[in-house]
Amino acid sequence: MPENWKVYKSVLEGNVKGFTHNLVDLSDVNTSYNDVFTRVYDKVKKIKAEIDVECKKKNKFLVDIVIGKSNTKKLKKNKEGEYEEFDHTDPTTWDYVGGVNRHWNTEFRDRDFDGLVVVACITQEAVPERFRNHALGKPEQYAIGLKQDLIKKLLFTDEYPIANGTFTAGSVSDTGFAGLVYMAFRTRGDREE
Repeated sequence: MPENWKVYKSVLEGNVKGFTHNLVDLSDVNTSYNDVFTRVYDKVKKIKAEIDVECKKKNKFLVDIVIGKSNTKKLKKNKEGEYEEFDHTDPTTWDYVGGVNRHWNTEFRDRDFDGLVVVACITQEAVPERFRNHALGKPEQYAIGLKQDLIKKLLFTDEYPIANGTFTAGSVSDTGFAGLVYMAFRTRGDREE
């Protein structure tokens, strides 16, 4: 586990606060947007269900979910500018410091969120081939689309406790290698039965 990343189960159970990952499998290339969206949506629903189970055990309840987007860069191998091999399923190969780490530290930790779970890492290979040459075919732009569609579906269809205050995209990095979709969550105690 890379430095600063927390173990998913420890964050889920409320033993530690921080950022972690529970990634959806996007290894088969050239899938449709609907397929990618469905996989990410199903992963978010599964994580939410796992949070609900842990909350019930501790007489807590889920009060806020924030769906967000970030990016990651390749890790530098050396000072000559060579990079490590990037693996979208292995955060030890990501340079997450300006992305997920920054989001956790500036947006969620001080607002008493319990955790931030990266659910998808979108590389150029995960973007359907027919979109790759389009302005919106970059991995981080693709992650923005997933983020916005997740917010709409979870808020208006599933009535999740979405705490996003806007549908805006946020900034896009010129140096990001992959787009990340994450789910931050906050729980509170004393569930009324």
